[in-house]
Amino acid sequence: MSRAADAIPIPDRIEEASFSPSTAPPAQAPKRWWGRPLAEVRWQAELGRLLVDSVFWGRDVPHGAGEPVLLIPGFLASDGSLVVMHSWLRGVGYEPHFAGMLANVACSDRALDRLDARLERIHRETGRRVTVLGHSRGAHFAKALARRRPERVASVIALGAGLD
Repeated sequence: MSRAADAIPIPDRIEEASFSPSTAPPAQAPKRWWGRPLAEVRWQAELGRLLVDSVFWGRDVPHGAGEPVLLIPGFLASDGSLVVMHSWLRGVGYEPHFAGMLANVACSDRALDRLDARLERIHRETGRRVTVLGHSRGAHFAKALARRRPERVASVIALGAGLD
């Protein structure tokens, strides 16, 4: 027998190799950790912090002059996920517009075509170039819109997305 064959351990019987567990089962079930349910209510604390922040109330931030802003939600999200942003932008003088998404799950090409039509409508109605603000997957759509229609896009704001 060669040296290579000697180095590979071969079980005496196939049954032992195939059916023997590699580790012993735990003696008792692990105790439940209650950290995850607590994390699910974290949004309430974050909303509370937001509501007392001076930026939320429009103090010490630049105000807009009615510039249009198209808001694009992230993957699996709807326009509802950007309601607070929409309200804040309106409060500081911008003209925010929802993308019209019930859930950001459509094929990218079709979704981009719909967003392009929405961008064109906002541009036509306002007569101004539009700032496109996207969250996560929405930010990737915002970048694609800017490349596709630079004459309609004033700027892109990306939240929570790596745009390399």
